Amino acid sequence: MSDRIDHEVQFLRVPAPANVKHAQWWAMRECRVAVAVEFGKWHMSISCPDRDPTWDEIATARYRLIPDKVTMAMLLPPMKQYVNLHHHVFHLHEIDD
Repeated sequence: MSDRIDHEVQFLRVPAPANVKHAQWWAMRECRVAVAVEFGKWHMSISCPDRDPTWDEIATARYRLIPDKVTMAMLLPPMKQYVNLHHHVFHLHEIDD
């Protein structure tokens, strides 16, 4: 798996949207990545403007921006709890081992 992590890609800090104060925002090529600790657990959102992020982009952001000791997962909640405000965003949440 580590051969799919881009150790050369640059992460540039970008300003957070006006309505988001608790996350750090990063630009990774055309993707935008938000990283925060919410309710004591890590949360990462990654999006691209006109396509889904690739698995390699998701993995690169996760392993470069979140501590390695943390286990992250992409979750699909029950349909009535599912919210999709952006068509090309994925969320990773810290889970217990």
